[in-house]
Amino acid sequence: MGGAGGARAAPADPAEFAGPGGRALAGAAPFVLAGGAALGAAHLVAGFFLLKPGTGVLPVVAAVALSAPWVLALLGAALGRWAVARVFVLVAVVAVLAAVVHPVGPSSSAGTLLELWCVMGGLVLLAPPDGVDLSRRGRSRAVACSIAVGLPMCGIAAGWLGLWLEDYPDVVFPPSLQVPLDASTAWPAVVLAVAYLLHLADPRVDRVQAGGVALAVLPWVVMPRPPLYYDTPLNGHDLLRDAAVVLALLAAATAAGVLRRRARLAGTEASDLA
Repeated sequence: MGGAGGARAAPADPAEFAGPGGRALAGAAPFVLAGGAALGAAHLVAGFFLLKPGTGVLPVVAAVALSAPWVLALLGAALGRWAVARVFVLVAVVAVLAAVVHPVGPSSSAGTLLELWCVMGGLVLLAPPDGVDLSRRGRSRAVACSIAVGLPMCGIAAGWLGLWLEDYPDVVFPPSLQVPLDASTAWPAVVLAVAYLLHLADPRVDRVQAGGVALAVLPWVVMPRPPLYYDTPLNGHDLLRDAAVVLALLAAATAAGVLRRRARLAGTEASDLA
């Protein structure tokens, strides 16, 4: 467990830390961090490789300052140092707020993702540190989730090498390419909904903490658009559509997870009676 000193330990009994709200936030935090690190990695790819030659060092520094703290926070959590992870997340939130006030290079788009970054940062920082699962299994799940979200995003971003970031708003994709790109927008929410399902289906996981993983899915109602993941829908129709997709994923994951949990509990009780 990551306490104030960031020491590594086994996960605490959920009864030992703050109420249902704290338990839910503790369940969500590693997966919120996983999603933030994946998006940060995709932005690092764009910030390093998709800037026009001669733009100078400052835009690259700005891209790193915005994105690297999330990746470093996940690394800290993977090493069992939750206090370190929280510090990097706080740095990331401060960096995005600074980028809104003083935009430079890729950071000029920070305002379009301000709500997403701030909500994710808030969920991580509000989670009670002594409730976060930093067991080897818990850390492995968070890292695996981040890789599952981030690899396709980084691959899509890297596929646009030669398309400079400044030119992207003027590019019109043919329908044969735009449709798959639009479909891939929901990928982070899909992966995190599967993580929620797996936790909810596991009788060994506290139900409130398992349900809290659903909180990690909700920020992705604001879905960054591929291939560069710097912009989000700005009209109400698109936001409602994305919210409907996320809620449908959560409803399906909840139904499947509850049924699987009940079946596994029934199987355990039957074996105990035998």
